[in-house]
Amino acid sequence: MRALTILFLVFFYSFQNLLSQEKYNISASYTEETITLDGIDNEVSWGKASMISDEFNGIIPIPENKGSQKNEIKIIYDNKFLYVFAKAYTTADKVGEPSLKRDATTRGADAILVMFDTYSDATNAFWFESTSSGVKKDALISNGGQSSGNDIDQAKIDELTDQTQDLLTQYKQVMKVVDGLRVYNARLERQIANQKRRISDIDQSISDAAIIQRQIPPLVARMLDGLEQFIDLDMPFDLDTRKGNIEAVRANLDRSDVTAAEAFRQILELYSIELQYGRGIEAYSDTIAVDGSDREVDMLRIGRVALVAQTTDGAETRAWNNDSRSWEVLSSGEYSATVRKAVRIAKKQATIELLNMPIAAPEAN
Repeated sequence: MRALTILFLVFFYSFQNLLSQEKYNISASYTEETITLDGIDNEVSWGKASMISDEFNGIIPIPENKGSQKNEIKIIYDNKFLYVFAKAYTTADKVGEPSLKRDATTRGADAILVMFDTYSDATNAFWFESTSSGVKKDALISNGGQSSGNDIDQAKIDELTDQTQDLLTQYKQVMKVVDGLRVYNARLERQIANQKRRISDIDQSISDAAIIQRQIPPLVARMLDGLEQFIDLDMPFDLDTRKGNIEAVRANLDRSDVTAAEAFRQILELYSIELQYGRGIEAYSDTIAVDGSDREVDMLRIGRVALVAQTTDGAETRAWNNDSRSWEVLSSGEYSATVRKAVRIAKKQATIELLNMPIAAPEAN
């Protein structure tokens, strides 16, 4: 004969209600001994405890039928727990086990079931059960067994599961939003950092511009002086216009409505005009002073390499000598016709052709 030994541990609620059963009475012994939950009643307290062995009726398959196998029950308690020791005997060679899952049905299995009617109302109870394989089951009995704690708990579990799934779905959606915001914020941080660098560069540029702005008027004044000196040393052509332009820009330096940048632009424009004088030919009428008297002449300027004056009747031709700063007479037959033709070409009255002009040869260093 094989024996099944099971040890139950439950919280100690109301042991006095347990003793109020009418049909079966068992004395529970108090102990101060430490009880090991190993399914063996080898502690001293178990040897002193009262035991019920033959007062059990079956409920399956025939209710109220006297149990065919021997069973032994002992109960002890301490200040915290109520301990139930159960030993069930069987003559069967095999014991069925429909499921090894906790709280699964135990129909068809050998099991020990203990119910505590702590309210002593024969309606509500705490259910503790274990099979011969150690599969555990616990439940709350209410309404006289019409509903069990398992059903209630399962409904709560299902409800909580649904709520958990809903929360999980919401959490995943929120995390997607958070991930998107994290990427967006990282991009904004990079943009802000870049803007801060640009602001710093702009601030530095503004600071540099303020320094440059203070330095522009003295620079423009020096450039005007240099350009004026250059014109004085250059060939004497169109002097009134060229010097008039310099005086106009110089006057603008003292005007509050003309910015330093505008004054600088104007002096650069004058330099550009002077540069263009060296790249073309020009013919115009002018008056030159010769031997203390003014003469009306046709002027021919070939860049900055030659400045030639010829009287309107063609009788006299002179070339400007920049070294001596004077007009030198050219031989009457050598350049008279050539200069006259060059004047017509400069005025676009004749086609362009190669001419032999009075140009001073460069001096060797």
